[in-house]
Amino acid sequence: MIAPCGETYFHRFAGRGSDGCLIIDVIHLGLLLLSPYLDSVGTSFRHGANFATGGATIRRQNESWFQTGVSPFPLDIPVEHYTQFKARTAYFYDQAKIASDVNRLPRPQDFSKALYTFDIGQIDIPADHSMIRSDNQLHNKQMIYSSLLQDT
Repeated sequence: MIAPCGETYFHRFAGRGSDGCLIIDVIHLGLLLLSPYLDSVGTSFRHGANFATGGATIRRQNESWFQTGVSPFPLDIPVEHYTQFKARTAYFYDQAKIASDVNRLPRPQDFSKALYTFDIGQIDIPADHSMIRSDNQLHNKQMIYSSLLQDT
């Protein structure tokens, strides 16, 4: 990733595709910033995890990230990461023997109280809509996206 990658907002390389904060950062402002799920070394997820990926799409793409710049993580991938994260943290929380391990993990009961945000579709929806030529095609695309979101 090339600069600035979050340097203006975080005052350090943050590994982001943008230089600013995300919607979830603004909602979480004043609290601890949420650690990226894929940045798990030495991270505390006690206050949440960030599963965001820049350029994510609702549907799977048939192109390589290197061809189009579109994220290789469509919506179903971060949802699967979350499902695994929830199961694994419950397991490790129950297995933890020392307080420092317990304090770094979310409590299993906290998942039902958590705030979940989704901000997705800015990549594939406009691309698809630019190719739509009829109301019927528009309706079909809306049904496809609705189905994808419900299945996820």
